[in-house]
Amino acid sequence: MKFTDSNTFGNVSKHPLHYMYGWTGQCLKLAWCDGKLGFENGMEERISRCKRAVDFYLRESRTDVPGIRHSTFQLEEGTWDDFRMNKQPVVSSRAYGETMSDLADIVLLHRKHEREVPIAWIEALRESAEFYMEGTLPSGIYPSAWLMDGQPADEMITAAGLPCVIALIKTFAVTLERRYRDHAETMMQRYYELHAETFDRPFARSTLDAKCEDKEAGMYFFLAAYELFVSNGKERYKEWAEISADWLLTFVYMWNPAYDRGSVFFTKEFNAVGWPGVSVQNHHLDVFFPAYELWRFGKMTGQHQYVRWGRTVFDAMGQGICTEPGDWGFNVIGEQAEGFFQTHWNHRGHSNKWNPAWVIALVLQNALRFQDT
Repeated sequence: MKFTDSNTFGNVSKHPLHYMYGWTGQCLKLAWCDGKLGFENGMEERISRCKRAVDFYLRESRTDVPGIRHSTFQLEEGTWDDFRMNKQPVVSSRAYGETMSDLADIVLLHRKHEREVPIAWIEALRESAEFYMEGTLPSGIYPSAWLMDGQPADEMITAAGLPCVIALIKTFAVTLERRYRDHAETMMQRYYELHAETFDRPFARSTLDAKCEDKEAGMYFFLAAYELFVSNGKERYKEWAEISADWLLTFVYMWNPAYDRGSVFFTKEFNAVGWPGVSVQNHHLDVFFPAYELWRFGKMTGQHQYVRWGRTVFDAMGQGICTEPGDWGFNVIGEQAEGFFQTHWNHRGHSNKWNPAWVIALVLQNALRFQDT
């Protein structure tokens, strides 16, 4: 089954968007999906819901420190919360950078459809960008997290903060203020020197539940290089995107393991080819992958291998979507699991039932963008 099957896509597109449940970055990504569906299908309620989600986040997540925002909203309790490091509340640079990148995407979506953008949205992007420009470590990169007073939570050199670089690039796309992109280029040079120039220090510690080399750390280096290449066309960013894309593809399964008879994977003829793994710590498959960007980068540069694998990864993701009550253990059509277990690391041949917002958001956003091609 491919995700592009019309019935499957229709089911997913109707999934209820509980925006502010959990990590706000992926919730704003869901808001973008709702807005895009609304604009393209003349559904004003979807557009309004997207706007309400953004307004709620920007209004309610603020703290007393400019540029510092709470990270998660607990829907049932109606309270804001934060990530923790050494038992202290912190702002994850990875999560915060993703959130503001998604906000910039929502601004650009509204402009594309000639809708007025609230001034508060632009001001929020500028505020976060100013914080990113001041919040670096002596090493010239971002900490993995900031304390709630804006100070670095630690000074370890990691690739976790790369989403903040992406947020700066997209803030430039919104404001056309060159200093944001200039700063992003300076940061990107340092990340390249620390990680991709020799690979002596791996892309690591981007996933929020592990402390190791992981796919998502390299994924955000690729996305930052990709966004800079799209923005200014410099050859070095094309080369850096190629380097990181090749590294990123080492996490993608190129074969299908054998599964035990009677397992869900065996019964459903699940195929792992195209599914990305997570990290050297968490040995399962998930949907965190820039399938569309890899495909588009391949199209832009005439490199068919990236076109092929971007589409292959995207098609693989469709296997995990609930298409009827009871499918994959879910009763809501369009629901998806977070983890698919292809090894003995955990219950091989089965998937879990943890269904955070980002699982729906990432697949749906990829689908909506591929639909335009």
